[in-house]
Amino acid sequence: MKNLCCFFVMAFFAVGGNFSANGMPGNEEGNTNKAKAEPCVTCTEDDEELRPVFGKVTNTSGNPLYQATVKLLSDDGTTLLESTTTDSRGNYCFTNIAMGPYQLEVSKTGYVTSNQNICVTAAAQTEIDVELADD
Repeated sequence: MKNLCCFFVMAFFAVGGNFSANGMPGNEEGNTNKAKAEPCVTCTEDDEELRPVFGKVTNTSGNPLYQATVKLLSDDGTTLLESTTTDSRGNYCFTNIAMGPYQLEVSKTGYVTSNQNICVTAAAQTEIDVELADD
């Protein structure tokens, strides 16, 4: 089921879809949660909501980067929690991520590595697009 969810999210966005604020497919006015723009929450033991974290990795010309490495790290950056690579369209997806602060590291040979603090909130999903500059 985990891979099916990720496939659905990636396939939906590959054809230009949007999710509305309630997490269902929506129109162009549908809200998407850009995690870097949201204030981070402090999670308690009661907060067991899991959310997808996904996005697209491109170069500075806007071209998708295939097989870029995307790592989800602990807030302090010392613990690797998840790792994946982008598909041919530059898409990546992590499913079932608990709410809270994380670091997202994106790298590819020939490009400058991107490190950013992100926050997974109670919104339906967290979309983080990353642009890598040439090394």
